[in-house]
Amino acid sequence: MIGLLYNPAFAGFPNSLDLRVTEGDKPVEGLEKTLIVEIIAPNGEAFQVDLRRAHGQPGYYRGWFIPGVSGNYVWRVRGRIGDLEVNETFSNFFHSKEAVLDPREYTVPKGR
Repeated sequence: MIGLLYNPAFAGFPNSLDLRVTEGDKPVEGLEKTLIVEIIAPNGEAFQVDLRRAHGQPGYYRGWFIPGVSGNYVWRVRGRIGDLEVNETFSNFFHSKEAVLDPREYTVPKGR
């Protein structure tokens, strides 16, 4: 499973990769050493997140960043999970109209 830790996500506010990897029901650990994860912004600019284990949650990983603009972002995951070579792109992982929303559209009162 891959996505954003906070949904909905808003431009200018910290968020994180939310990655969970299991083999059957067993969490896969140690991937912070074998995977490279990038978030790709709507303009195509890529940022490599610092992949870290989620404290107290085996098989869960985080990678913090601040999305700078609203729009659809893409995750790219490369490296190895055990003996499996991984080179995957995920572009449909969000639960709102866009991966990252413009906070001005949700600000009350308007214009601030």
